[in-house]
Amino acid sequence: MLVGVAPQWREAFLAFAEDNAQPLPSETEAIVAWLQQTCLAKVG
Repeated sequence: MLVGVAPQWREAFLAFAEDNAQPLPSETEAIVAWLQQTCLAKVG
């Protein structure tokens, strides 16, 4: 799941998500690469 979090809510979101969240760069290519790697790791 991809979630956009406003800077003022980041700390609260990270506390809620615990170790299940990771920041991503804002570049489309980097997000697509992360998504591909994540999906491959889940099925492969």
